[in-house]
Amino acid sequence: MNISMDDKQAPAEPKLRAKRLLVFGYLATVFLLTSWWAFVSIEAAHAYKLGDWLINYSAGFVRRGFMGSFVFWLESVTAIRPSVTVFMVQVGCYLSYFGFAGSLLLRQKSLAPYLLLLFSPYLFTFQLSDVGGGYRKEVLFLAVMAMAAWASVCLSVRSFRLVMFGIFLTYPLLILSHEMLAAFLPYLVAIYAIRIKIGARELGILSLMLVPSILAFVFAVGYPATPELVNAMCQNLTSRYPDICRFNSAIDWLDKSPRYANEMLQERLRSARFLETYSLAIGLGCIAFIPIHRRFMSLTKYPLSAALIGISLLGTLVMFFGVLDWGRLIYVNFAALFLMSLVLPLKPMTQSHVRNRSKWSSLLAGSWPSSRLGAAALISLIVCYSFFWWIPHITNGQKSVLQVDRPIWMARSLWWSIDRHLSGLPPKAE
Repeated sequence: MNISMDDKQAPAEPKLRAKRLLVFGYLATVFLLTSWWAFVSIEAAHAYKLGDWLINYSAGFVRRGFMGSFVFWLESVTAIRPSVTVFMVQVGCYLSYFGFAGSLLLRQKSLAPYLLLLFSPYLFTFQLSDVGGGYRKEVLFLAVMAMAAWASVCLSVRSFRLVMFGIFLTYPLLILSHEMLAAFLPYLVAIYAIRIKIGARELGILSLMLVPSILAFVFAVGYPATPELVNAMCQNLTSRYPDICRFNSAIDWLDKSPRYANEMLQERLRSARFLETYSLAIGLGCIAFIPIHRRFMSLTKYPLSAALIGISLLGTLVMFFGVLDWGRLIYVNFAALFLMSLVLPLKPMTQSHVRNRSKWSSLLAGSWPSSRLGAAALISLIVCYSFFWWIPHITNGQKSVLQVDRPIWMARSLWWSIDRHLSGLPPKAE
């Protein structure tokens, strides 16, 4: 006998307390570790995790420069150091993502269908599994999308519409901070189209809301940085952050053309197990979505949202041809699909599906096994799935997706960073 998780009745009070303890206890622990590594990276003036946020307009308009200009403007009026502001923004984005997502998870009848996702090595712990790949500007999008998903489920139609209009009108600032974020805007529109019926009038209003984002993207990609502009920017930055503009840093990549990035990618594809690495990572990542697959089956009732999700996935595929850090793109799409699943209604099972389910198919469909053996098997699966693989943000073919010693490496890295701090040694980010 299997206990179904799919009905929407309120859970009993003891079960609700256990869910709260599990979700918020886990997310609070991950958040504290995330904040620690953010502190270490900022103190070490990491060339990507800080440098990417300090790109600015001091030498002229350049793509990705809005956030850095805001950070330095804030320093001029408040005397808050740029590194402190960046740290606060990063931590605030992760807090928003974790908080809104955790709140939505607690609204589920049961966590069983989401356990693999919750404890996966990418959904909430990508920045811990691969410290070098986290804390980048995509966290701005994750924070905003988590808020949009929460608003769709928890607010009235009027309040939700106001929240989304605010997001659509401010999203151009995110695109001016990183043009890559334009590819994920359709996810937000998809959430809007699920909650709000899109007629001719609504379509016109929505189109007007999206015009600023389109213009921001055109400006971002239409004004490529020149070596002279990058050098001038670096002269303003290196007096305070000597290594922020080192070779192959976030700022150093600004004046590189897509053709240059594609040539680097082609070299990796020829000399490294690049495709094999990320094909395996995508395959393993998709496993966690099997128990919630019926959520996405309900997209048949929302063809516009389904098309918009497809546009974001297609945009990601296009970006694959011009970037090296595929892992970040894969991570963001997995996180966005997870948030979409919390917004989509659950498609009911047919009577034949209920009659023909075996114990294992019930488990895959998102039901908790009632037997001890089944529960033990599920817990073992979750542990193995959580700790023994990861998604590298970038690879040279020497990093395997499957790593049995990954938990040991993560624990040693954490202890090493704390020990350096307590010993008074200068921080050294991964």
